[in-house]
Amino acid sequence: MREMTFGEVIRNIRRQKGMTQEEVAEGICSVSSLSKMENGSQNPSSQKFQQIMERLGESGYSYARFFNEKDYERNRKKQMLLEALEFDRRDLAEELLWEFYREGTEDILEKQFLQGMQLFWQEKYLCPMKDYGKQCLEILQMTNLSFRPGGKAKEQPALSHMELLLLNNAGLGYFWEKQYPKAAEIFLQMYRMTKEMSHKETEWKKQKAAVCANLALVLMKLGRYQEAWDYLQRGMRCVECQGGVWLYLQMLYIRREWYLQMGEEHADQGRMTEVLMYEIMADLWGKSHGMARLQAMLFARPGIMVF
Repeated sequence: MREMTFGEVIRNIRRQKGMTQEEVAEGICSVSSLSKMENGSQNPSSQKFQQIMERLGESGYSYARFFNEKDYERNRKKQMLLEALEFDRRDLAEELLWEFYREGTEDILEKQFLQGMQLFWQEKYLCPMKDYGKQCLEILQMTNLSFRPGGKAKEQPALSHMELLLLNNAGLGYFWEKQYPKAAEIFLQMYRMTKEMSHKETEWKKQKAAVCANLALVLMKLGRYQEAWDYLQRGMRCVECQGGVWLYLQMLYIRREWYLQMGEEHADQGRMTEVLMYEIMADLWGKSHGMARLQAMLFARPGIMVF
């Protein structure tokens, strides 16, 4: 039995999803180019194939199953590294990073991934980094020189999973550096982008929830509390659709921050939210570990890094 071509994979999944070529191609390539890919007269670049697969709902690195065995194993380890960073498995993250570093690569997408992961690991486990937001944008521009934060969503090139991650962390970097207008500009742009796709793919709802929460944090710092609450509520609705206990806990933490910043009038609601967070953590990890995790979250720098 012959192997399917990349174009056949794209066409079959697109039809299963009930999406038109126009919906898939928007912001990635022309409709005529997509048609040529599907009929086999044009092969997509690795970057275009990644973007198309993510548009079709094969988010992150799940598209790796369409590659050969070596590429499949490498992309499986990429997914493991993303999950290790998200769920704070430091030893595994360090081991995988070192393995990728030893292998080396000349591919621009692979270089972007490795540099991005190294930057995230350093920021998370070593110490706060100077110009972290700027460094994230510089790595983003390795593959997206035309992207302009603040522009209209439909005028921007489609971003891959890694590029969205870099942009999200750039926004967090500017937020931590107290450059709130710059952070708000980035998160508002991301919100417009995720809004375009979140009604179609569950994975986009996870990203949209994180963007809404991060945007709420920035708006609170700018004194725009009602707008912050509105975005936080939108994020909560996305979590209800998407699920995920850890994301829900992070959203509760930001809701607690909102209550605390609103003064004594909302202090009781803030305390109740903290109790709810502890109860969830205690159910998951036991009372002592739950308390330790709660304290770690309360004293960590705010913001959601979705991997």
